[in-house]
Amino acid sequence: MTRNADRPRPAYVVNYKSELRTKWCILPDMPRYVDSIVLADSNGRVWAKSPMPNNVMVYALSSAKLDDVARILDQWDPLPQIRSTFVTVGINNRMEDASTTLAALQRMHNWSTGSGKRVFFVGMPRFSTLIPLVQHCVTKMNGSRLTSSVSTTFPPSPTTELRWPIRTT
Repeated sequence: MTRNADRPRPAYVVNYKSELRTKWCILPDMPRYVDSIVLADSNGRVWAKSPMPNNVMVYALSSAKLDDVARILDQWDPLPQIRSTFVTVGINNRMEDASTTLAALQRMHNWSTGSGKRVFFVGMPRFSTLIPLVQHCVTKMNGSRLTSSVSTTFPPSPTTELRWPIRTT
């Protein structure tokens, strides 16, 4: 992706602490050229030091669960220039009941349909450091995403890195 010289490229990573989870929101005053939002768990902080396109703003939500993302989207009235929301949250749901996970995914799908904005999910890698039970839960969650009625899903990466650009077409 090329940069427009008249658009500065600051690090657009907003860090939210888990203690303030009820106050998490997407900021209403973002630059007009931001058209994509990433809602990530605390791992999203690494993008503050990574090259990123000008049009992306990342929210690193410490200890975030899918229900947090659904609540944030439910409360958000997106600006007209916003086209896509990428969700890289879910590992903190690994031990929750599947019905809770599916309900949150359904709320996000409903928000996407109602707002006309695309929501993309990035599957979670099965980290080799996780115990077998947790790896199994991650596999089931990735499968539930693929069979639910969300907009689009990306399979989990074999690595722990997510690199730009993410292709959406």
